[in-house]
Amino acid sequence: MLSVALARWLAPLVWWGRRRSAHRLLVFAQAERASMIDLRVAARLTTSPSRAAAYLRHADDEARHATMFVRRAAELLREIGASAPTDVHADCESLFARLGELDFLAFVHHGGALELSSPSGLARAARTRPRRRAVRGVDRRRAP
Repeated sequence: MLSVALARWLAPLVWWGRRRSAHRLLVFAQAERASMIDLRVAARLTTSPSRAAAYLRHADDEARHATMFVRRAAELLREIGASAPTDVHADCESLFARLGELDFLAFVHHGGALELSSPSGLARAARTRPRRRAVRGVDRRRAP
């Protein structure tokens, strides 16, 4: 409980200012991109065609989320005259191979239940003004 209270207390500092907000969004974008890679690897390694299809659909969602976060971060950075990235790069964490499929599924399900890295979940969790300003409109933007 103390960690939750501390996180809420520190959140305005973490999100204060466009540069910090943009950096935070780029961190989220990188996590989404890494998740996309892991899901594509899982689709290749699973023996189930239906799970492979589900992994690929989820990977497409993660790719869209990453693109939306990068776009919003770029907007914030351009507002202050800073150079804006066009994408983020991430590595595969080999979660499917390290955890096995059952634990991988549990991990993916747990992350989906938290929904903090998705644009709409992040917007719902944005309780402070700096966070709301940073994520405003992210969930309405459609990525290719």
